[in-house]
Amino acid sequence: TASSKDLLSQVSGKDLTKQASSRQVADPADGGEGKEEVRDAVEEVYEVMQEMACFFFNGFDFYSALTGFSGVLSLNNYTQFVEDCRLSDQKSEFFRKSDIDRLFISADTASKQIDAETETDGMNRSKALSVDEFMNCIISLATMRYVMPGELPNIAEALRRLFIVDIKGRCDPSIFLDANAFRRDCCYNEETDAVFRTHEGTLRSLYGELAIKRGPAKRLLTADAFLRLMKRLDLIGIDLTERDVALAFSCSRMVVGMPYSITGQLKNKHLPFEGFLEAICRIAGLKALPTDEEVEASGLKDGGQYLAALKADSPDAYSALVATRSTLWGSPPRQKMSRCVAHLIGIIFYKIEDVTLERHDVDLCPKDIVAFFKGFDDS
Repeated sequence: TASSKDLLSQVSGKDLTKQASSRQVADPADGGEGKEEVRDAVEEVYEVMQEMACFFFNGFDFYSALTGFSGVLSLNNYTQFVEDCRLSDQKSEFFRKSDIDRLFISADTASKQIDAETETDGMNRSKALSVDEFMNCIISLATMRYVMPGELPNIAEALRRLFIVDIKGRCDPSIFLDANAFRRDCCYNEETDAVFRTHEGTLRSLYGELAIKRGPAKRLLTADAFLRLMKRLDLIGIDLTERDVALAFSCSRMVVGMPYSITGQLKNKHLPFEGFLEAICRIAGLKALPTDEEVEASGLKDGGQYLAALKADSPDAYSALVATRSTLWGSPPRQKMSRCVAHLIGIIFYKIEDVTLERHDVDLCPKDIVAFFKGFDDS
């Protein structure tokens, strides 16, 4: 996979050039800049964007997933970003809320014009910003907030101030956690791998029923299908929100170096089987789960049976477990990830057995998976 800086070079190459040609990146207070000065200004802005790539991409992914993964930033989520960072000031001459709203409208209008003239990337950009359009907005916001009022002399300095003071300083720190650190610490280790390998056949059957069946995205998983699976499994609740599911999907995608290529578009919007397993890990780290000791003491087979029995026999104890053992997004799991995954798989399999009215001492049969997904596309 590509790094954030590699991705930035692909996303920003044409856009920073466009910014320079429109003279936005040149000093707005100067009466005129030569081509060399403009190139230097562009390079300085690009260097800041590289330095702040983690904050930029993580911020975009988080806010675009607030109301469900779509790969683009809606107006409501853009407004939430502006409010969280306290970027507007009604007393300002340059960055009132109406000024900042016009940035969104301008970028959205420009994308519609581009889509009308060129082949699009398949994203629904109506009233939404793609990652490159959001980058243009960020640069414009830095200009409006710090350069135009005369507080800072150039856009590069303004951009750094915007990221450090307004974005990093005011947003939830969990937004900017390194997705690769979670992969390294929780997913790609022998213990977690052993749990997945134990159930690999059933998990592949489950994924196969979920995945797209034909076309360029054949054998890939959409965010919508993943969310509907979580709902069908009754996993959504006070310990797992739809936003959590969207973030789990978003953070499990591959970072691609050519996001506007056909292959890049597919990888940016879908999960392969390995990404599906990673998303399961992220969900497992958030859910309220029993411990091995509790399951063993109950004499039941797994976490799925344990929670079902607890809910039926002791509703108050079940409610207390769900209320106290869930984990907030970005916090470390309460148990070793391998055990979280094992318990979540037990819950998933138990629910499928419950729907299909079949009970097994070992993993599910393929026919049970097929039966569970009957009518899934209409759910």
